[in-house]
Amino acid sequence: MAGALFDASENLVSFIMLANPADFQNGIALVYSTFAASKFILILSAMIGTTISLAACLFGRIWLYAKSRGTPPVAVH
Repeated sequence: MAGALFDASENLVSFIMLANPADFQNGIALVYSTFAASKFILILSAMIGTTISLAACLFGRIWLYAKSRGTPPVAVH
């Protein structure tokens, strides 16, 4: 959700920059870059969190299935 807010903010700043592309202040470019970087960091962290969550869910299901059968989920040598 926060990533979407940063994306919308980035778009608004982009419209301000496009209004006068030849002569916008450097501060506006810095604000634009901050919104863009924050958006990508949040989206990346959401993707990593989702991947970890799915892997934990899969591991948990395998563990419970093996436990219900009375066998260890990993072969012990």
